[in-house]
Amino acid sequence: MSSKITVNVPEELKHPLFFPTGEITWEKSDESCLNVRVPFIYEAAFFTGNPGLKPWENYKQSIPALLNEWEKIKEPLQEYFAKRRKKEAAVLMKTATAYFLEFLFWTNGKPVKLFPRISYEELEFVPVNIEERLEFIIARQNLYHSSVQLVELFHEMKKLYAKLTAINPKYPRSC
Repeated sequence: MSSKITVNVPEELKHPLFFPTGEITWEKSDESCLNVRVPFIYEAAFFTGNPGLKPWENYKQSIPALLNEWEKIKEPLQEYFAKRRKKEAAVLMKTATAYFLEFLFWTNGKPVKLFPRISYEELEFVPVNIEERLEFIIARQNLYHSSVQLVELFHEMKKLYAKLTAINPKYPRSC
């Protein structure tokens, strides 16, 4: 039987889009077995001093798992927008945006930090115009154009990640 852990969202993750209730919950088993389906649980554990994995330190396992989850929701997301089902699309957009933030930060060997604002300047490897593009997506979750932009960001980040891992097999470097 698995037990749940609920904590107040740490200061570093407070963002109204992702945590309107101020709490985050994960399964005790997620502390030892990678579960990327629930965004930001490892950051929450890290920032609250709870034990857990640090997927930003093990990119060979975490990034492919994260991209696999993205691929599972990409097509349904596009279908929701095509059928003008904005409420359902907005739910998937929130999850997809969270996956992208994890992809972005983990590729840079860091846990996601959302508060007081996303610190793009701390990230070395980012797509062009990341701040403007991602802020547009976050502010307009129910727009089709946001989903198009998010798909493009994932595509660009995948190419950047592939380049980084091909050039330097020991990437990311230790902090």
